Amino acid sequence: MVGDAASLESKPFIEALGEVQRHAIQRKLSRDEITGATIAFSSMVRWNVSRHIPILPPYCSLMIAHAAPKGSGRAVLGASYDHRVLSGF
Repeated sequence: MVGDAASLESKPFIEALGEVQRHAIQRKLSRDEITGATIAFSSMVRWNVSRHIPILPPYCSLMIAHAAPKGSGRAVLGASYDHRVLSGF
């Protein structure tokens, strides 16, 4: 999670998100980096998955899933969201 992301300019946000991704790849996420997020990203590229539908963790409003089948030259995005974000319930 990138804390207080709404207050960051584009470059600092992207840098902070990159840092979280590096920690995730290294399996060294801190407690602050895995709690309190409302948007999450999931990538299955490493396992050559062609597409997947993510399952939302508790209190997460939106998760974007990324896959890129080898040799396809394309990426596939999927998303799961909590309908309450749209309906207000």
